[in-house]
Amino acid sequence: MPMDGVERRLSAILSADVVGYSRLMAEDEDGTVRRLAAYRDQIGLMVEQHGGRIVDFTGDNFLAEFPSAVNATRCAVEIQGVLKARNLSLAKDHRMEFRIGIHVGEVRAEGERIFGEGVNIASRLEGLAEPGSVCISGTVHEQVESKLGLRCDDLGEQSVKNIPKPVRVFRILDEAPSVTRVTGTGAKDRPMIVVLPFENLGPAAQAYFAAGMTEAVTSRLARLPDLGVISHTSAVKYAKSAASIREMAEDGVDWALDGTVLWAGERVRITQKLIRIADDTHQWVGHYEKKINVENLFAIQSEIAEQVSLQLGLSILELASSAEDDLPTTSMEAYQAYLRGVDAEERPGDQREDLLLAVAMFRKAVELDPSFALAWARLGHTYGWLLLHDPSAGHIGNASLAVKKAVELDPGLPEVQVAEATLLNYGHREYEKAYRKYRIAFEGRPSDGRALGGMGFMRVRQGRFEEALELLGQATQVAPRSSELFVWQAKAAMYLRQYEEADRLYRRAVVVAPDYSAGYAYRVMNMFLWKGVDAADSLPLPDSSNLEVVWQRLDLALNLGRYEVALRLIELLPPEFVVVPRLHFRPKGLLQAWVYEGIGREEPAREAYEAARRSLEAHLEEDPEDPLRESALALVHAGLGNKKDSILHAEKGLELLPPSIDAYEGVWRQIDVAIVYGQVGKTEAALDILEELLAASAAPLSVAWIEGRNEYASLRDHPRYQLLMEQYR
Repeated sequence: MPMDGVERRLSAILSADVVGYSRLMAEDEDGTVRRLAAYRDQIGLMVEQHGGRIVDFTGDNFLAEFPSAVNATRCAVEIQGVLKARNLSLAKDHRMEFRIGIHVGEVRAEGERIFGEGVNIASRLEGLAEPGSVCISGTVHEQVESKLGLRCDDLGEQSVKNIPKPVRVFRILDEAPSVTRVTGTGAKDRPMIVVLPFENLGPAAQAYFAAGMTEAVTSRLARLPDLGVISHTSAVKYAKSAASIREMAEDGVDWALDGTVLWAGERVRITQKLIRIADDTHQWVGHYEKKINVENLFAIQSEIAEQVSLQLGLSILELASSAEDDLPTTSMEAYQAYLRGVDAEERPGDQREDLLLAVAMFRKAVELDPSFALAWARLGHTYGWLLLHDPSAGHIGNASLAVKKAVELDPGLPEVQVAEATLLNYGHREYEKAYRKYRIAFEGRPSDGRALGGMGFMRVRQGRFEEALELLGQATQVAPRSSELFVWQAKAAMYLRQYEEADRLYRRAVVVAPDYSAGYAYRVMNMFLWKGVDAADSLPLPDSSNLEVVWQRLDLALNLGRYEVALRLIELLPPEFVVVPRLHFRPKGLLQAWVYEGIGREEPAREAYEAARRSLEAHLEEDPEDPLRESALALVHAGLGNKKDSILHAEKGLELLPPSIDAYEGVWRQIDVAIVYGQVGKTEAALDILEELLAASAAPLSVAWIEGRNEYASLRDHPRYQLLMEQYR
């Protein structure tokens, strides 16, 4: 440390501000604040990924420090590319554009803050930048010119305020720099390719056909053991990005297959381009035009896959010898229905409506051709995913029938193995049998992220969270833009109480998919566990009708006493139940009762409790083995003062689904028992459960969570409760 007590160092400084911030605030204050908060999170993650740190982000300005000019410049161009893409979805008068300036120079550090001429010059360069652009000093230009290959406009020497000598300034012209590959998940020993969504040149109604052909070629290439294939969902996100080449390079992708599809009359025309990512050059171009029938479509798919393999110097033995080369159907109508189903199932976000559409299309396909094994397998797999949305809707039976038929027709098909595993995992919780099926599918198709992801999801349910983190991390190598995988990784970290890592992963999920509402919602939950209700309340949530988002808004409102807000949010919920996916069922009446209790309206509260009781009991008469609704009924009886019934239903919910069977969902049945015990006066028993979970190595429970939630209010005056909070704080 220098004698004057101030540290001096050489750093790359990035300075940025929002163009027209005062106008944006005047025209739409609330919207501007929300957008800036979302951008702040996204920018913070990108700065972190490039080895930098945010020094200050106050109002519409931010300052970041990097160890090198290359890192700072690469980050700046990435920020502008990402924000440009996000602005495309906004009206022009709502778009938020940044100006960025970068300089390398000496800074004076005092704690976390930095000062000095280097900071001042970066700030002045920012003022010279146009909206959405980056200006760099001559010093920075010298250091990055040969490394990033940027095209720059030389603005010459510029006199800037409070700087005695003119500064040489360059404006970056490229939207994205040529970057060195950053794999992020460890070294890979095989080339990686992404099959970008084929462009549909026909009517919009034929978009499903182009999407289905894309997925079919992806699936064929995924058979090659010496080739890594990026998942179709990640490929869709690349295609929507304004800086796709850069993003693909950073994700470790070496090659991209792009193309167009035109279905005109009785003929189909397909054009393909194989692109080398390193220099964005075409390695191969293929043109195909044939009469449209199933045989010709599969011949085209096979030829494309073989040509790609040959261009990359890979063996085509697996393509030639695969059992799937036999036509899965001879019915063009059945194959069209199948492609429509694939298009719906592969849409990002795992939305229930998309899955139901996929089910309808796959069912149509197998009705048209009952021997269509691939369609039966995808039908069973989709029913399996629907179990995550509603485990009591009869999907288990439908999944079982579809999987059984697929196994009868073609038991060796990798899609059949995945479908079997999905049913065993989500339908019957036979985890080790499911694991073996996933392994078989993975070995037959090592680039199938569904198998790796499925194994990771399964380990979460088994409570083997460390293994889950590793498996899901491997899955992101072939699905680096899968927001769902990042969210499930984050959930595993959250249960392990690795809250900072979980926060990073949730932020990553919304960076790769800004419209993925669940990522924002679960990040709020994680922050509640980590730092409490006020910190959770400070995080941005999108304006969305997504149930997970509505629930998080409602949960915060209930626990912060915003009862009028809570009542308005309850009106947005479905008529009978709000489903908090994979964790709770909360009757609408129960939520209304909690609000009325909060504002002291006893009679409306009792009426709401009674409505919830009648609804739950009617459902449980039809399905007496529903643990989530048993737990919900227990909370209703606790509110009505029915101590015996409350305990009975809480304990039955836990008996039906204990953590030993499902560590992800079952632990919430245990938490509900603790809440009920506390509310009916079994205080010591409630505290026993809380102590057990706080002492556990993994559980979605923390001191910050307990202290911020109203359902534990009845325990707070107890001396043992206070000791527990101090012990595990």
